Amino acid sequence: MIASLADLPASASAPAQVSVTTYQVDGRTPRDVRRSLNQRRPADASGARHDAVTSWRFQIDWSTDASGDCVPTTVTVVPVILITMPSLKDEHRRTDRLRQAWTRYLQRLEVHERRHADLVARGAAQMQTHMRAASSCGDMVRVSDHWRSDILKANSDYDARTGHGRSEGVIFP
Repeated sequence: MIASLADLPASASAPAQVSVTTYQVDGRTPRDVRRSLNQRRPADASGARHDAVTSWRFQIDWSTDASGDCVPTTVTVVPVILITMPSLKDEHRRTDRLRQAWTRYLQRLEVHERRHADLVARGAAQMQTHMRAASSCGDMVRVSDHWRSDILKANSDYDARTGHGRSEGVIFP
């Protein structure tokens, strides 16, 4: 196995279905906006709340042979990724300074969340490759479980390394 999913080239990513949804925050000052973020931000799978969250599932399909057994070489893995980001209500009515700070923050936050999505897509590509090499349906399921754990760990490690993006400038205000 590769030391880290982040070490894989971008070309090693599986085609993914990525959607972005937003939740609305409000405030006239940076402090008010931060308060609104803290009150409304979504929870991740563990229940921890963050300003943005990337969640995913895998759509896994394969063919079966005449006896109804799976054919591992036909497996396809498509990551279905949802990124939930904040949106500032009536942003155009805010001061230039607040709008600029918000825009800078949102851009950095989106880059951070897209890196999570990229880790998922790279892991899904590896999952598919290894599932296709499985010798049985049971092995295919075990490979899938292994890669799901690796993908989760890669995303947790990324957040630990970056302080959930703080070291990348994902700070507001």
